[in-house]
Amino acid sequence: MNRRSLRTNRFGQTLALLAAAGALSVCNGSGGAGGPWDVPEVHRRILLEWFHCTDCQEGELDAVVAKGRVMIPYLSAALLDGPTIAEDSLGRLRAIDAVVRVARYRAKRLGSMAPLAPAESTRAVSRQHDAFRLKYRLRAAQALARIDSVQAARDVAAWCATNPPLLVENPAYLASFKAIGNCQ
Repeated sequence: MNRRSLRTNRFGQTLALLAAAGALSVCNGSGGAGGPWDVPEVHRRILLEWFHCTDCQEGELDAVVAKGRVMIPYLSAALLDGPTIAEDSLGRLRAIDAVVRVARYRAKRLGSMAPLAPAESTRAVSRQHDAFRLKYRLRAAQALARIDSVQAARDVAAWCATNPPLLVENPAYLASFKAIGNCQ
């Protein structure tokens, strides 16, 4: 198995796990039964592929955009509310996995280099997890902007008005959100 097929297989397992758990039907304090996160299975899969792709070279964004206006409530909720509880937990597990892989790489390739200290490793996991949360919201905003730029600008402005500290600490993401809507 080559690297790409391993990554695709791991991604497929992740999608299956999220779909089985009904991850997009778990809300972060808004929605609920009949709410914006009660996503039909066909749309759920398309959204998950876009939100979680690594290389994103297989038309994931185009698949979301192709569904058009039907995706607006889901994308808007993803932008404003962030990942669902299940997806956020998965994002944290992926962050831990990434930090463990880096630590193994450092130990294997760099030889005598000391392993990550617990505090350093905790900060690294936190940074990775924060990046996942920002990327999730940014991907929702990007897809929304391709479908309805006015709605995207309005939602980005509403989210940025909450003054999320993660955004201030990550200027690259801030610039990306500013390109979509009014984000101070």
